[in-house]
Amino acid sequence: MVSLCLGEAAKRLKAARVLVVGAGGIGCELLKNLVLTGFEDIEVIDLDTIDLSNLNRQFLFRHQHIGHSKAKVARETVLKFNPKCKIIAHHGNIKDAKFDADYFKTFDIVLNALDNVGARQHVNRMCLATSKPLVESGTQGYLGQVQPILPGESACFECTPAAKQKTYAVCTIRSTPDKPVHCVVWAKHIFSVLFGPKDTENMLSDLTIPDMFDQNSSEAFERRAFRKLFHDEIIKISAEQKDWGDRVPPKPLDLEEVLLEKKDDNDEAKHQPAQNRLREQQVLSLKQNTEDFLSAVRSFVTERPSEIGQAVFDKDDDLAMKFISAVANIRMHIYGIPCQSRFAVKGIAGNIVHAIATTNAIAAGLIVMEAIKRLAHPSNTPQSKTTWIKAEGPVLLQPQSLEKKNSQCVICGEATMSITICTKKEFRLRDLYAVLKKEMNMIEPAINNLNGDFYGIEEDNDAKMLDRPLHTLNALNSGAQLSIEDENQDFGFNLFVFFTKG
Repeated sequence: MVSLCLGEAAKRLKAARVLVVGAGGIGCELLKNLVLTGFEDIEVIDLDTIDLSNLNRQFLFRHQHIGHSKAKVARETVLKFNPKCKIIAHHGNIKDAKFDADYFKTFDIVLNALDNVGARQHVNRMCLATSKPLVESGTQGYLGQVQPILPGESACFECTPAAKQKTYAVCTIRSTPDKPVHCVVWAKHIFSVLFGPKDTENMLSDLTIPDMFDQNSSEAFERRAFRKLFHDEIIKISAEQKDWGDRVPPKPLDLEEVLLEKKDDNDEAKHQPAQNRLREQQVLSLKQNTEDFLSAVRSFVTERPSEIGQAVFDKDDDLAMKFISAVANIRMHIYGIPCQSRFAVKGIAGNIVHAIATTNAIAAGLIVMEAIKRLAHPSNTPQSKTTWIKAEGPVLLQPQSLEKKNSQCVICGEATMSITICTKKEFRLRDLYAVLKKEMNMIEPAINNLNGDFYGIEEDNDAKMLDRPLHTLNALNSGAQLSIEDENQDFGFNLFVFFTKG
């Protein structure tokens, strides 16, 4: 064990109760650092179990731990570094009711090691409600940041709005892709069309393949699917898109010709330097991707027929990824876009920047340093810094002073929110509850019309009330003010409602 503090400061660290939320990439490094630097009273919460893919960067876990609770295995492993520590592990969701405000009040500091925005927002609100210092963290490839959040003294996690997920124009995805990501997005939509529930919002919902599924003729279906997606649709697009400018028009594929292709005829596959590279990291030939497509469709039809019509894409589903990678790469070939390995496609499809163990280790070290600053010298706020981890430039670590509270932050500031509703679309009370849960990440919002009725939480209302359009509720006129509260998060704000007929 390494002591980074002496005297009274060391005693404070030893006595401090620390809550660690997350026992994954950053969390493993963080727990190890804590027990080696003098912290002896720790609780850790994580919902996940250990997966094979975790073992290359989450070093507290071994092959025999696959399928077990991350939090509990992490506890067992780090106790070997310092058996004197008291560590309690919870295999659960930080949003569970048992981890309420009274629970948070028992800790001196909270350390976040999460990769889920919703959970991070929840912990942020709980720490604000209980006035507990929080050290927030995150990594993305070679980049990362560690941010101390001091209630009443600095900006909270939600003072800066999270970036919205990037969307792509429908015409680009359907007809004129020029990047691998466009083809991957298209492949995910195709997955939903073939195997998922009917969805009129899917940009490819009009695309149908005749004579859908028959387990006794799966080979015929997979061939029809190939012809529809990579021959007929391409001819249709070429006919509709008259001017391709400087770009080479897409070329439809003939399945029999592709399957007769020689293995070494593919430019993408033949120049790969590593002869023994894992298949997942190889850029496959057109023939190989076509074979993967046919076998993936066949496997869904013959081995998982009960999922057809309700399947949902999961990046950790090997069969789904085999299908997505094959479809995306065949489309890339058709449009002259450089093909990608399945590993790269998985990163794009899951919006993943692959985790780097070294970045996680750096972030975990910075978290502990910020925790020590706060606990050993609680009155010295200027010591606390937000630190950015950057792989480029002359300096790896770039610290900066903590930002001030954003007065327009709905969570820790004085701001209000507004919502404008078109009365023609019959936005119901039920829909408002859904928006509060999804967009505001609330757990159990209660709604009170300050000019009229108290609606409470969603479960307080019957189906008839929940299905009433918002503009028909008593005393809920345009400009009405609603008070929104969530007792689970000890959080609330005022919402102004406006109605429009346009």
